[in-house]
Amino acid sequence: MRNLFTLIAALSLVCCDFSAVAQENVPKYNPTLIQVVDDEAVEQLKEQGVVIWYQRGDVVLALVPLRQTESVRKSRGVRHMEKGRYIVQAMDTSRTMFGADRLGRGEDLPRPYDGSGVVVGLCDTGLDPNHIAFKDAEGKLRVKKVVSFDEPINQRIVLDTPDDIAAWTTDNEDNFHGTHVCNIMAGSYKANNLYGMAPGADIVMTSSLGYDVGLLAGCEEIVAYAKSVGKPAVINLSFSSYTGPKDGKSLFCRYLESLGEEAIICMAAGNAGASRMSRQMTFTENDKTWMTRIIPVDGLELRGLTDAWSKDDRPISARVHVYEHLVVNDALTFNKVYSTPMQHGEAEYSLYINSQADQEFAKYLKGQVLLEGYVNHLNNRWVTELSYLTECEESVTANGKVLPRYTLVVEYTANPGVHMDACVDLQYSKFDVFDPYYRPQSVFSISDLNTGNNVISVGMYNSHAWVKLLDGTQMCWYPTVPSINDMSSYGTLIDGRVQPLVCAPGAPVVSACSSHFLAKYPEQIPGMSAKSMVDGKDYYWNVCTGTSMASPYVAGVVACWAEAVPGLTVDDVKSALRNTNVNTKAETNNVKNGQGWLRPYEGLKYLFSVTGITEGKVDAGAPSFVLRGDVAEILNPAGTRLNVKVCDMTGIVQMDDVAEGAVSEISLANLAPGIYTLTLVRDNAAPVSRKFVRR
Repeated sequence: MRNLFTLIAALSLVCCDFSAVAQENVPKYNPTLIQVVDDEAVEQLKEQGVVIWYQRGDVVLALVPLRQTESVRKSRGVRHMEKGRYIVQAMDTSRTMFGADRLGRGEDLPRPYDGSGVVVGLCDTGLDPNHIAFKDAEGKLRVKKVVSFDEPINQRIVLDTPDDIAAWTTDNEDNFHGTHVCNIMAGSYKANNLYGMAPGADIVMTSSLGYDVGLLAGCEEIVAYAKSVGKPAVINLSFSSYTGPKDGKSLFCRYLESLGEEAIICMAAGNAGASRMSRQMTFTENDKTWMTRIIPVDGLELRGLTDAWSKDDRPISARVHVYEHLVVNDALTFNKVYSTPMQHGEAEYSLYINSQADQEFAKYLKGQVLLEGYVNHLNNRWVTELSYLTECEESVTANGKVLPRYTLVVEYTANPGVHMDACVDLQYSKFDVFDPYYRPQSVFSISDLNTGNNVISVGMYNSHAWVKLLDGTQMCWYPTVPSINDMSSYGTLIDGRVQPLVCAPGAPVVSACSSHFLAKYPEQIPGMSAKSMVDGKDYYWNVCTGTSMASPYVAGVVACWAEAVPGLTVDDVKSALRNTNVNTKAETNNVKNGQGWLRPYEGLKYLFSVTGITEGKVDAGAPSFVLRGDVAEILNPAGTRLNVKVCDMTGIVQMDDVAEGAVSEISLANLAPGIYTLTLVRDNAAPVSRKFVRR
C-alpha cells in the first residue's frame, strides 16, 4: 500500500476545489481515520505533527500532514489507516403523510410533541442559521451552536453565543443543502406551513468540507452540546459514500456506531438506486471474469475510486486496460490499446502507473492509477482497490454523449465460488456497459456509511406530483404518488440485513433555501417555491429531491419520539420501525422499499404501548443514561440528586450509588457480564428504569 495514501491525498485536493485548500503557506492535511494500538501511539502521532481532533476507543479522527502520510502509516503504533473519503450530499404536505402531523396536534396522545427538550443536530454544508425558519415565535434564534470545520487546513470555528451566530453568514455561499435539510428536520416558521417535523427542538449546526473525519467531528460536537445541557440528541447526516465494505466494519462505521450509543443517528441511504454503480456476482467455471468500463460522470477527467470485496479472505485478481472509444456507423465500439499484467491474489499486490514514467500509458492518458489487492484486517475480507486520477485530451461523441477517446477498463477474475461485491464512487466516475460482460447494477447501491448497527438508514418515496414555483409555472415531479422513488438506494448486506431500515417522503420536498446562496445566485429566485418577507427581509423556500430530504424527516419524527419517551435508544427506534413500518400495497415486493415506510404516529403509539407511558406520566425532563464501555453516563436535566440502583435479573441489588448534577458518570467496571436493570430514583417523581447488557 506504499502509494495509496499519496494518491488519495492528491485525489482529495483535486476533488475539492476550495479556496481554503488553495491558500499558499498554509499547512495541508489529509483527513484520516487511524486505528492505534495504545495511547502511547497517539502521543507519537502528535509528535509527528498529526492533529488529533477526537478519539473513541482505538480510533482517532486525525489530520495527517500531506508529506508525512507514508511515514505515519509505518509508525509503530498505527494498526490501520483508513483513507479519508470525500463524501456526497445525498415540509408542506409531506408533513401529513401517515399521520405525522398528529404528533404536533397531540391527537389521542398525552399532549402535542414538537421535539421540545431535545437537541437536533446535523453536519452539512450551505448553512444559514439566521434564516427565519430557525427562529421561534418571538424572533429568537433556536440555533444554539455552530461549528465549521475546514479539514485540510485544520480550521475549527466555534460560535456558541447568540451574538456570534447572528453575526455569522454561512460556511458555503455556493450551496444551500444544509439549510434545506435542517428546515425539514426542525424548521419552525409556520406562516407558510413549510415548517419541519420538530419545530420545538434546540438546533446545533456543524459544517465541513465533506470529509468523513469532519462529519464524525461534527457529530462529536452535537453530542457534547447535548450532554452539556442534559438533553437527548438526534443527529441527521445527509451524506453517502458508495465504495467501502458495506458490512459496518470500517473505521468510520465503528466510530459512528459508538456515537450511536449516545445519540440517535439518521443517515441518508443514498440516491444511486437507478445507477449503474455496482456488480454482485459469484465466479464459476464458466464465469471466471468480469470487465467494465469506468467513465467520468462529466468531462474528460477521470478521477475517483472503485473497489471489489470478497465475502472472505479469498482473493480477487485484477488488471487494468485502456480502451479506445470509436464511433462506427453511429455505433460505439471499443479497441484495446494498453494492458497491465494480471495482478494475482496469491499475496498482496500493488501496481502503480504514472504517465510520467510509463511512456506507453502516456500515449493515451495523463495522470496516475493505483491498483492494490490485500486482506483488510478489520473484517478479514479481501479487497481489490483501484484509484485513478487521469485526463484524456481527446473526445468522441456517441449517442449524444461526449466521452473521452480513451478510458480505463478494469478486469476482475477469481476462482470458482468466490463472491465479489464491486462498486464505483459515482461522484466523479461510474461504471458503464461493456459487452459481452454482465451489465453493472444498482442492487448494492446502499451507502457504506450507514451500514453500522447503531444507524437508522433512510430511503425515500415520492410524496408530490406537482410543485408550484414563484415564476408561476408548475413542475411535474412524480406523477405516481405515493410510490417508492427509483433513485432510492438499497441493498442486502453480507450479514443479511436489508437496507434501508425505513423510507420517508423525499421526492420532492419544499424546504428553506440559504439566503446567502440566493444573494450570490439571484437568477435562481424565480425557481423558488415560496417567499416570505419578515422585518423587511425576503426569505425563500425551494424544492429538492433525495434521501438527503427523507433522512431529516425521520430525524425530526424521532426527536418528537425522544421528547415523548425519556431514555429513547436507537434499539427502541428500530423496534418501533420493525413493528409499524408499512409497504405500499402496489409495491410490496419492490426491494427498494427496504424494511418499509415510516408511520410516525403509529410508531409513537407503539413506543407508548411497550413503555407503559400514559397521560400524566410523560416527563420530558426525566433523567436517562447511555452506556460507554464500563461507564453509565447519567443525563439529568433537572440536576437533582438521584439514587442509582443496578439489579440483576433476579432482583438482587448489585450496585447502589448516587448521581448529582446535569451530567455524571457511574462506573460499571465491577459488574459481571449479564443483563441488568438500572433504575434512577428521584424525589417526588416516578423512577426511570431500563434494562442493559453488560458484555
